[in-house]
Amino acid sequence: MGNRRKKYTEEQITQILKEAEVSNNVSDTLHKYGVNDSSYYHWKAKYGGMDSKSIQRLRELERENAQLILFPSRF
Repeated sequence: MGNRRKKYTEEQITQILKEAEVSNNVSDTLHKYGVNDSSYYHWKAKYGGMDSKSIQRLRELERENAQLILFPSRF
């Protein structure tokens, strides 16, 4: 059987980041959720300091950007 990746929602990621920041021991928090260090620092770089509305806006912009890349204007 192959390795299974856990899929966390943006809300779950921000909750894990907040809990890790508040706790005295980040590694215990990451172990609690089964998150490795590299994922944590990647999430922190991408989602650090964001709230739910900011993350939703980020997703909208990413989708819009992907559409613009796939279908560029023909000028």
